[in-house]
Amino acid sequence: MSFPRTFFCLVAFAVGTLSLTACSHEAAAPGASQERDAVDPFSGRPEFFPLGVFLQSPHKARQWADLGMNMIVPANGYLTLEDIAHLRSLGMVVGGKANDRLPLSESGETLAFFVARDEPDNAQAREDGSWGPCLTAAELADESAELRRIGGGRPVLRNFGMGMVHPEWIGRGSCAGETDGYYPAAIASADIVSFDYYPVFRGEPLEGVAQGARRLRSYIELGGGKQVQWGIIEISAIRGGAKPTPAQIRSMAWMHIANGAKGLIFFPWHVGEKGERIRDDAALADPAVVEGLKALTAEISQFAPILNSGDEIEPTVSSTHAVSALARRFEDDAYLVLVNENSNPADVSIALPGYESGNVVQLPENGAPARPASGFTDTLDSYEPRIYRFRRGD
Repeated sequence: MSFPRTFFCLVAFAVGTLSLTACSHEAAAPGASQERDAVDPFSGRPEFFPLGVFLQSPHKARQWADLGMNMIVPANGYLTLEDIAHLRSLGMVVGGKANDRLPLSESGETLAFFVARDEPDNAQAREDGSWGPCLTAAELADESAELRRIGGGRPVLRNFGMGMVHPEWIGRGSCAGETDGYYPAAIASADIVSFDYYPVFRGEPLEGVAQGARRLRSYIELGGGKQVQWGIIEISAIRGGAKPTPAQIRSMAWMHIANGAKGLIFFPWHVGEKGERIRDDAALADPAVVEGLKALTAEISQFAPILNSGDEIEPTVSSTHAVSALARRFEDDAYLVLVNENSNPADVSIALPGYESGNVVQLPENGAPARPASGFTDTLDSYEPRIYRFRRGD
């Protein structure tokens, strides 16, 4: 969720860490037990799919709400009750920081969770300018306990770095290569977990997003399977170079969702080569991206009840290239998300148990007749997501 590695120190004041002086929160009692199940702050809202934007001022919230965003993660600067009231009026929520100073009892559900220190799986900056190891599971458990204490028991979001895709990445320092022995334990003390990986910025194939999302899901399962999974997506030219197209943004979003994500955070910043802040809402400068985001958030929000409440079923998918697949049963229909994980077209054949004698249509419907579900095949273009609705036969 953070800037590329060289920008870590520039956002530290805004993200906040637990080394900062204590703030005037209405806190839960110190020493409260941390033996608890992970908490999804939106579990009671099946129509709500979290769609957030990274590190924005609440004063800019309306422009993001107009694009279908419903969350800021976290706020840029200290939150105030005026900010909370403004976000509430827009139907938005916000992730708090350790150094936000506001009374929790008046913040309500708008202050939905607290954001932990970013990318703990990477080498950590020291005060003398050197780099230390990644944070241990014990250190992360202490951090989560403190955030819950000052957050009145609110859930904790922990975001990991691109070690989820490249475990050997040099930016992880002495922790490079640590996977199964690190991530499940590092995840265990959080409620919501995510990772950031920006393939367009790095000039790498998009399928790394799907691979990282599957790894995160597997680590959650290894640790007990109770954390909520989110994903982070680039939507701007981070250093002014390559920027993702609307089609690439849509592809990465559905890759995350098809591989377990129950929320998304979009990274809209433009920063300089030395980390200087140029524009925090740089994505808004591209009309095509703006229109693409409007369409994408509307599309995802339309399917929120299905993604949140539908019963997961196991599709049988054969394909000439790797595809991400997620199927849900909702009100007797079944919905299937497929995303081609390759730059070449993928020929797929699909079967859903219980719907073999029914029919299938691609969504949104375009007037094309329904096709028999039995023996259903299709072709997905480069990195293309498609959504289908299956209906039972008579």
